Amino acid sequence: MLPYNKSDPYKSPLDPGKEYCIPVETKNHSYDYGDGNVLSGHWVIPVGKNKYHSGINDQLQIKDSLRLHAAAVHVHPFATSLTLLDKTTKTEIFKSKITNLSNKIGLSNIKSFSSESGVWMFKNHEYELVLEVNNTTNSNQDMMGSMFLFFYDAELDSIVNK
Repeated sequence: MLPYNKSDPYKSPLDPGKEYCIPVETKNHSYDYGDGNVLSGHWVIPVGKNKYHSGINDQLQIKDSLRLHAAAVHVHPFATSLTLLDKTTKTEIFKSKITNLSNKIGLSNIKSFSSESGVWMFKNHEYELVLEVNNTTNSNQDMMGSMFLFFYDAELDSIVNK
C-alpha cells in the first residue's frame, strides 16, 4: 500500500522520492491506520520501469519471532517482481519473479515461496515489500501487489495436536 495526498488524490506528477501514488479510486482500496495518513492498495503507474516500497510492519504485527513457511503473490500485469525485504539486515527473504505475456497484456508466471524448515522473521526488524514494474504500454495502467505470508503458529499447533 502506498500513501497519497488525501486532499487532492489525483494530483500529478507526484514526488517519486516520497513514494506517493495516484490511487485508482479512493472508495474501495483505501486504508487508514489511524495516523492521519491514507494508503491505497491500487494505484496508477506511468509508462516505463518503476520501483515502489511499502513498509509492512503494521500489517505483520509480529509479537515474537516467527518462521515463514510459504508465500503466495497476487499482482496486476506489468509487475516484474515482488520482494519481501528485511530492511534491518538489508537482505531479501523472498523475491517473486513475475513473467508477463509477450504478445498481450497478462501474466504467464508468478514464483511462489515454500520452505519446510522456514525462514525466521523477528519482532525487532523492519520489513517491506518492494514491487518492480515495467509498463510497456503507451498509457498509465492500474497496479497492485500483495504477498500472502504463511507462518508456523505454535498456539494453533498445540490446539490441533491435543
